[in-house]
Amino acid sequence: MARRRFKRRATSRRSPMRIFRRRRSGSSSGSSKGLLLGAVAYGAFREKISNMLTPITARIPLGNITDEVALGVLAYYGQKKLSNPMLKNVCKAALTIEAARIGEALISGSMFNTGSTNAMYLYG
Repeated sequence: MARRRFKRRATSRRSPMRIFRRRRSGSSSGSSKGLLLGAVAYGAFREKISNMLTPITARIPLGNITDEVALGVLAYYGQKKLSNPMLKNVCKAALTIEAARIGEALISGSMFNTGSTNAMYLYG
């Protein structure tokens, strides 16, 4: 049998953990300071944006949460489509705030108020 002249070099394989660590090192989720500043900016302009969307939200039959749903949808698409990191933080904060407001309306039963009786408090 003939002798090989060159040694076959072993292929280096990357471990999945090494790849994961490298991906994780970037700040894809953003810092909490950026999210906090985004929430402050959204809070400052929420009323103006809500007033601009009033003609559209008047047509949506969702009760008391129509404004929150419209602003949440707008924030969702802004977060997905915008490329500016600061505006993405504003949209992420807006989406979080609107989701919290919708959750509060669902739990408190203000969405289902039909008068003096409240259908949400069955276990009171």
